[in-house]
Amino acid sequence: MELHERIFDLALNRSFFYPSNEPYGAKSGFYDYGPVGVLIKKKIENHWRKTFIKEEGHHEVETSIITQEIVLQASGHVQSFADPVVDCKQCNQRVRADTLVEERHQDKHGEKWDGKLESLDEAIKSIKCSCGGTYGNAYMFNLMFKTGIGGENSAAYSRPETAQVIFTAFPRIFRNHGMKLPLAVGQVGRSFRNEISPRKGLVRMREFTQMELEYFFSPSLGDHSAFKEVEDQSVRVKINDKISTKSAKELFEKKITANQIMAYYMAKQWAFYKSCGIPESKMYLRVLSGGEVPHYSKGNIDMEVETSYGVIETIGNAYRTDYDLSRHAEYSKKEMDVFVEQEKKKLIP
Repeated sequence: MELHERIFDLALNRSFFYPSNEPYGAKSGFYDYGPVGVLIKKKIENHWRKTFIKEEGHHEVETSIITQEIVLQASGHVQSFADPVVDCKQCNQRVRADTLVEERHQDKHGEKWDGKLESLDEAIKSIKCSCGGTYGNAYMFNLMFKTGIGGENSAAYSRPETAQVIFTAFPRIFRNHGMKLPLAVGQVGRSFRNEISPRKGLVRMREFTQMELEYFFSPSLGDHSAFKEVEDQSVRVKINDKISTKSAKELFEKKITANQIMAYYMAKQWAFYKSCGIPESKMYLRVLSGGEVPHYSKGNIDMEVETSYGVIETIGNAYRTDYDLSRHAEYSKKEMDVFVEQEKKKLIP
């Protein structure tokens, strides 16, 4: 039995977590936390709140889970939050196409999918389903759970992330809390993604908890007032597949991070993970290459941890600029950055 299988079995038998609605033949990707697991989960959440909200003097919100379609059109989720899938022509089983190709073509393991469905179709031609059937052509499958609001059944979704409603709430929070930058807003809450093939226990789920912080600042004031406190904090960083140890100061001065604020939070995250018991030798901050950086970002650095399931991304850090606020301003027809502009006039000679 593999290590992760033994750990999974232990978790089930000691009430850490177990499949949701188990007597009915539980659906994959849904788990309940048992009496032991919920205590551990709450302890980690409260430790995160203490580290990133209370000690920093930031704000915490709890936003609605159901999100209007237009909000997620503005964010791009309706148009592009999707994975490539294929259906078996014989048994109709649906599987994620890029993962299928990666698992069956071990000689090509590690190659990145080029984003073209045609390349998946070519690779899948030689792959048979477990039932013996062949697969059809690949197509994109949106990962959001869709629903309808009220009698009019207006389109909405269970939120795929906790970030977007922080962005739409920014003008009100900014106005109500002093109209000063920087301003940071955090949230601990549930998100939902209709994964094609959930697996690896709690690693890939259809319903899960996120802990997220959005930090708003003026680009002309990209320094962090408390950076001196963490500048000597050493972290392991992976750049172009090479891991080295650097201080937070080096991350900033060598322009590995987009700004000093980002370097500050890299150091804070590293200290947080250490305090949760993750060995430093098992984690690193990976700088995404140009082709991996999302369209809304000017720089991404992910926390990755080596586990019994392999290397897993546990944090995504992005310098999102004003992409989200500008998109929501465009779609809502409401000014999202008027308060930011006022603040800039105060702070910039």
